[in-house]
Amino acid sequence: MLVQNLTRLRFLYLDGITISATGNELYRALLPFTKLQVLSMSNCYLSGPIPSFSSFKNLREVNLGDNQLSGTIHSTDWSGLSKLEIVDLSNNKLSGTIPPTLFGILSLRRLFLSQNQFNGSIGDLHGKASSLLGTLDLSSNKLQGQFPMFVFELHGLTLLDLSSNNFSGLIPMSAFPNLRNLSDLDLSYNRLSIDAPATNISPPSFPTFTALELASCNLTEFPGFLKNQYSLNYLDLSNNQIHGEIPNWVWKSINLWYLNISQNFLVGFERPMKNINSGIWILDLHCNQLQGQVPILPSYATYLDYSDNNFSFVLPAHIGDSLQFTSFFSLSNNNIHGSIPESLCNHTNLQVLDLSNNSMSGPIPQCLFQMSRSLGVLNLRRNNLSGIISDTFSKSCRLQTLNLNQNLLEGKVPKSLGNCKMLEVLDIGNNQINDSFPCQLKNITMLRVLVLRSNNFNGHIDCPGSNSG
Repeated sequence: MLVQNLTRLRFLYLDGITISATGNELYRALLPFTKLQVLSMSNCYLSGPIPSFSSFKNLREVNLGDNQLSGTIHSTDWSGLSKLEIVDLSNNKLSGTIPPTLFGILSLRRLFLSQNQFNGSIGDLHGKASSLLGTLDLSSNKLQGQFPMFVFELHGLTLLDLSSNNFSGLIPMSAFPNLRNLSDLDLSYNRLSIDAPATNISPPSFPTFTALELASCNLTEFPGFLKNQYSLNYLDLSNNQIHGEIPNWVWKSINLWYLNISQNFLVGFERPMKNINSGIWILDLHCNQLQGQVPILPSYATYLDYSDNNFSFVLPAHIGDSLQFTSFFSLSNNNIHGSIPESLCNHTNLQVLDLSNNSMSGPIPQCLFQMSRSLGVLNLRRNNLSGIISDTFSKSCRLQTLNLNQNLLEGKVPKSLGNCKMLEVLDIGNNQINDSFPCQLKNITMLRVLVLRSNNFNGHIDCPGSNSG
């Protein structure tokens, strides 16, 4: 038998192969491989309980992530594994509490248990967890209780992700100098409060973060220690209660490419704004109380969301020149007025343009409809736009959503709109369009939502040559 010939097998990588076995079947199949050091079977459609590994004393790595394993983890299944360094059981259906013995495997360096259904508290693991642990990911479970303070004893930690659980308690940032090697921290979406005063400058021993996510952590001001985080690439402070102005130093982190400070109570930008970093790719400021003009348009940004604020200004004629690489641009739910600049059409990277719920007026530039070969979403709903919908939709139109509802548009539905074979949502309701039923849409099989109401459409709702089915 093949199994008999593989009794000396040490490394087994079967990731991505559809095996569809249960945990018990896997255990029986693995029994001959007593010398196994690496077992990697992610995304293999494994189901049922996790097999016991206590018979495999040489194991260094177990990767069973992205399967359908269920049930609880038993502490006896992991006993005697003195060489085990990596355990990945993420993205399964595991439940129950996490046994303390799993943290206590002295050789353990990386533990991934995210995206399961683990519940209960972690318990008191002071002095019991592996001092070698460098990666701990327990995110997206149902864990609860007090924040596991034992993590501050894990001096080798480089990544800690406890996000999307129900942990509670007050976390003093003053404890983080114990974790000098920590570079990635995510505590978002728990019931935590972070004690990080705006005046507190981090000591030299403070961790140097590359990714920091503190969304929904009850912050009321920008943490002062961020001023010295020059290596920061990724910063998420969204869904907090941060008040006041966005400080200038936020923009001066030369390595920062992702900044999300949406869903706060920010009202403006600290002035004067000089030497502003333009390296941000993704900037999300939506759902604040920001006023006046938009002063920050990073020249390399691909995603810009300024929606749901109190901005009030006329879009500059050359705004498109600042959006060369932008694929998503939203100013919806503000008080933007004036006309839509034609410079928005200058670049073909734009996929989503949302200027809805503003006070914009004048005609819609013809070039916007010509951009339909790249544009997927065009939302100009609830403005004061007038004139016609120009008959300039590209033959290679890729529009999926076109929303022009509640404007002052007139004329007819353009024939070239029939080129938009990928269109799923078309809303031109509440305008002054005077036309018969737009039969040019009959061959758009992707169309799911069609709104024509409150216009001047007339005649029959049928099309010559249309199929009754």
